[in-house]
Amino acid sequence: MKKSQKKAMARIRLSLATAYRRREYQDSESDGLWRARVMKHIRTLGALNDRPSNWEIFGTLAWKFIPVAVAVVLLLSLTVSRLDSGSGPIMADMTVEDPTDYGLYAYYRK
Repeated sequence: MKKSQKKAMARIRLSLATAYRRREYQDSESDGLWRARVMKHIRTLGALNDRPSNWEIFGTLAWKFIPVAVAVVLLLSLTVSRLDSGSGPIMADMTVEDPTDYGLYAYYRK
């Protein structure tokens, strides 16, 4: 909560506590009047601004995205680590030796 919201909540609590203490000294005939005054006082305090800040919105979205991104990175790294890297040098040699010919076609044709 922001400081202004905390101050507003403190003022509301203080006014309700004061009104409650005063109520003990009043008779039952003025109960309706007391409630009306308390509600009028609460309305004069104004509404609290409950809209979250942009930083809070970014934080909630980021913390929802981070676990998904970590899982994707882990899965990709696991997949890359398990790939067969033995055929890579053979393919590189074939393309470097004869770049004008179709290297794979000649390799499989033998």
